[in-house]
Amino acid sequence: MDKKPVIGFILIGILLTIWMVTQTTQRRPVPPPDQQTQETLDLQDESLAADLGEDDDAFTSAEEDPTADYGDQLRAHAQGSAAMLTIESGLYRVVLNPKGGVFREWYLKEFENWQGDAVQLVPYKEETGVFGVSFSTREARNVDTRNLYFELEYPQKERSNHLQLRGGDSVRVRARLRLESGAELVKTYTFYADKYHIKARIGLNKLNDLIFNRSYTLAWESGLPYQERNSVEESSYAKALMQLGGEEISLDAGDFDKTLTEKSSGAIDFAAIKNKYFVAAVKPLDLSAESSVQLKGTRRKAPNEGVVEQYSLQYRIPYRQPQQEYDFLLYVGPLDYDIVQSYGLEKTVDFGWGPIRVVGEYFMLPIFQAVHAVVPNYGFSIIVFAFLIKLMLMPLSMPQTKSSIKMQLLAPEMNKLREQNKDDPRAQQQAMMQLYSQYGVNPVGGCLPLLLQMPILYALWSLFQSAIALRQTHFFGWITDLSVPDVLLALPFKLPLLGLNHISGLALIMGITLFIQQKMTVTDPRQKGIVYIMPFMFTILFSNFPAGLNLYYLVFNLLGIGQQVYMQKFSKNKMTLEDLKKMPKKEGWLQRKMQEAQSIAAEQGRSLPGQPYPTNPNKRKRKKKRRK
Repeated sequence: MDKKPVIGFILIGILLTIWMVTQTTQRRPVPPPDQQTQETLDLQDESLAADLGEDDDAFTSAEEDPTADYGDQLRAHAQGSAAMLTIESGLYRVVLNPKGGVFREWYLKEFENWQGDAVQLVPYKEETGVFGVSFSTREARNVDTRNLYFELEYPQKERSNHLQLRGGDSVRVRARLRLESGAELVKTYTFYADKYHIKARIGLNKLNDLIFNRSYTLAWESGLPYQERNSVEESSYAKALMQLGGEEISLDAGDFDKTLTEKSSGAIDFAAIKNKYFVAAVKPLDLSAESSVQLKGTRRKAPNEGVVEQYSLQYRIPYRQPQQEYDFLLYVGPLDYDIVQSYGLEKTVDFGWGPIRVVGEYFMLPIFQAVHAVVPNYGFSIIVFAFLIKLMLMPLSMPQTKSSIKMQLLAPEMNKLREQNKDDPRAQQQAMMQLYSQYGVNPVGGCLPLLLQMPILYALWSLFQSAIALRQTHFFGWITDLSVPDVLLALPFKLPLLGLNHISGLALIMGITLFIQQKMTVTDPRQKGIVYIMPFMFTILFSNFPAGLNLYYLVFNLLGIGQQVYMQKFSKNKMTLEDLKKMPKKEGWLQRKMQEAQSIAAEQGRSLPGQPYPTNPNKRKRKKKRRK
């Protein structure tokens, strides 16, 4: 057996493995629940400003600063009531902290994290929260209002600090910071019982003498807490992004312990922070073109080879009039395409890049949703979906299958030629090309249809990788979650490069189907190794993939085998070698180019890639004469 094709396929497989691992679903061990939770909180919850109650240098004295009276008034709010307000509906439970008028907790009641607790999307320590306002004084003193106590105003305040929303209810809550001079900062939040978003209004009144540079900052800092078991995988999806005039700008931290920054100004559509399945997005409703957004991101190592990425977004908002208000829509919820699309946030869902995204978003997703509307179980939906995609790709896969059948029919003749010309590789190559021409067979006829299918298959891969509908969805048996690998066998060691310590049951079955396909299609005896190498490699590689994705590929492979068997054994138009010889010959462009390359290679005494190197018998004779 010629080793060159086998070595070539091994190298291709290694490169494919490295690419898929580094670009997509590299998985590593994660810390135990308690350790990971504590470490994630420690990494994500960092206060970015000093406490005004303890910082005596936050404001200068009256002799140095004419606005010192404002400093005294602000410092008076460094202490206050710590009674939290809870707003709860069937979708969420939000805890509003009077200190800063910020969100201390934001639970999504319909979703659970990998530990079985309700998803909580606000990273916090006792004294901090998100959606805080900050600004600088005339003397460039930073004031972070998260350290100041606001007065919370809401219905039934005297009777309860818990607001329950039902049906189509809504409630308005104000967090007011009022100074003795009459100046004030007011945050007005409107909560809806049946929506994941709230409306927020930031109002400033008579603070123009205090705020320097006529602007202030509204921020969501410290990112989103991770919700999935594998922190490395979730980090591959975590990022910050913004959209300006329909154009997306994203920030994805890559290097460890290095802070990346992206800043833009103008007509901002939204800015967001996301992890794999959830997002916090701030969408201005009436900001001017003078506003700007700054994104920051940092990647850090976590215990047991884990990774945590932390992002923040900051709106810089102009403050031109003594009394001024700006409205925002704040969406904190799942990355469900139908939901986020209704807010104009569809770019937060990852469908891949360029044309891949178009195929996934506007073609694959609608078909999958239509299937699920008829077949409620997501596992069976994937099976039906794979069948439909196979039918749609039939015009592309049929030429590939026919090419494979033709090569199988020619296999006996090809073996005869190899045997007849086993001592003369050049003559063997020429005889092979004549045989292909005689029967009108293109040896690479199945490659182009396969390449044309790749964008569609990659779009499917992107769709299943980020589909929140598959998250924590049970199918049957050991397949308890279609969004993560189905572990059938745990290994007592880690495989090098992949960091894999388990074998997926669906990947193993898919590897068997791939072996069957290889046995049915590979006719060249020099490529026997491929029949065994490729199924093994793909079994290992796909063991890292989510169960839903592997289920799709398994069904797709089974349908491909069925198509091959039908055309070979049961088709009324079953082809024979004589039929092939009688068929009209049509020489394709690629086949002509291969023949030209073959002729040039033969003239120069060399071979094409994957073919044995032709020896020159005259050269061999000359060498023997020299030895004599």
